[in-house]
Amino acid sequence: MTDLREVIKNRHSIREFKKTDVSNETIGENIKLASLAPSAGNLQSYRVVVSREQIVDINSPVQLAVCADLTPNRYGRQAEWYAIQNAKILAAYIQLVAVDMGLATVWVGAFKEGKVRNLLGLPDYLKPIAIIPIGYSDVVKGRGRRKSLEQIIWQKSQ
Repeated sequence: MTDLREVIKNRHSIREFKKTDVSNETIGENIKLASLAPSAGNLQSYRVVVSREQIVDINSPVQLAVCADLTPNRYGRQAEWYAIQNAKILAAYIQLVAVDMGLATVWVGAFKEGKVRNLLGLPDYLKPIAIIPIGYSDVVKGRGRRKSLEQIIWQKSQ
């Protein structure tokens, strides 16, 4: 197991993957570990579609469609917001777990929802939030420039 700090430092957006297969067992283990992520109200209001077909135009052996499960629950009007938050947290954890497993990913948030819905046959209550192509990296890539801590932390003026 890798140190969490190293996992975070080593996570990069990768868009070029080797043709090497990623087993169903590996994908299942990734999702199982990622599902330990925090979840508003412990709803775990998300679903993941595992596809070996391209959902988005990135050539990877597997693509995961992380969806918010909008099924009504005890939170009423807030339920949809919580489901979207939960799906986003799960997607981020999928990416971190992938690094620890020696895999690479990229978060794709720019997609046509209707096209994804039709391709995957999603019911109305599942809203695709992110597509995560996953596989073994075919490139060596460093991290892009990051904002400074001063640019990230906002403080109210005195």
